Amino acid sequence: MKAMILAAGEGTRLRPLTDTISKVMVEIGGKPLLEHNINLAKSYGIRDLVINVYYQPNKIVDYFQDGNQFGVHIDYSKEKELLGSAGGVKNVEEKLTEPFFLLYGDNFTNCNLASLLLAHQKSKAICTIALFDIKKNKNSGIAGGRVLINEDHSVRQFIEGGAAISDLVNAGVYVLDPKIFKYIPTGQKYDFGKDLFPQLLQNGITINTYQLGDKEYVFGCDTIECYEKTQTFFKKIK
Repeated sequence: MKAMILAAGEGTRLRPLTDTISKVMVEIGGKPLLEHNINLAKSYGIRDLVINVYYQPNKIVDYFQDGNQFGVHIDYSKEKELLGSAGGVKNVEEKLTEPFFLLYGDNFTNCNLASLLLAHQKSKAICTIALFDIKKNKNSGIAGGRVLINEDHSVRQFIEGGAAISDLVNAGVYVLDPKIFKYIPTGQKYDFGKDLFPQLLQNGITINTYQLGDKEYVFGCDTIECYEKTQTFFKKIK
């Protein structure tokens, strides 16, 4: 399988750390955040990666190059304008012709990709999204989409922006079937949380979920406060 890692964001809420580098290049334990995500994928045997870039792209490409020195192969998608999380994936549709993983590059997580994939395969849904419980899983307080689920673990309601409909939050790790591309418009900004997931639910299309286990965690690093929490957590587990 392939994995795509989203790395195009400007990281405005991380300034001044991101004045000259992309937010995925801020360091956790001496390594860029993006490197941790690459290593996560590689640890599950995923070595064929697609990474989209926009802000300070040369810093990313110069560091990782073709990925060979990190034990992977990287294809880059250089966006001329920000296309959003779903729009960025749509932009490389021709590279993703089979089910694939999607990782948000500004997260630090140990999500069990094998368990996520198994949940997806059992469901036969068009997509499976990983969720974490804000009261049970270690996290940095990500203000991501809150999710209400049905008894069969499918999504009943998805609200971007943290409305407290449940304790379950989008972890920013998905398995997506290529069939999902027909629901994403071409060449325009489009987000998973704000646009695509609500659209799928409105159309009666099942979104499956995988809930992180007790030892799994997800730390968003898109604000100074969250970044500092991630650094502190990393020192504890190192």
